[in-house]
Amino acid sequence: MLIVDGHASHVTTKAIKFCLAHKIVLLCLPPHTTHILQLLDVGIFAALAALYKKGVRERSRFLIDYSIDKVDFLEIYKVARARAITELNISKA
Repeated sequence: MLIVDGHASHVTTKAIKFCLAHKIVLLCLPPHTTHILQLLDVGIFAALAALYKKGVRERSRFLIDYSIDKVDFLEIYKVARARAITELNISKA
């Protein structure tokens, strides 16, 4: 899914055709809506990103060469998401 601001410069025929060809669901919000939703990005997803990075650092702490795989990603992300996306954090955002 691709979420875009409905501003005319963001939604072009070329972009729509690309999404259709690649089976991407295009969700067009009313113009300038993303400015309102930006608070969620800062309030919730910044915490999620920080906790995910912390999880990667902890997992790779004793390894010189660490390459994250799908299982590692899902395990770290699950823990980070549970800690970051809480009712309290959502209400604060």
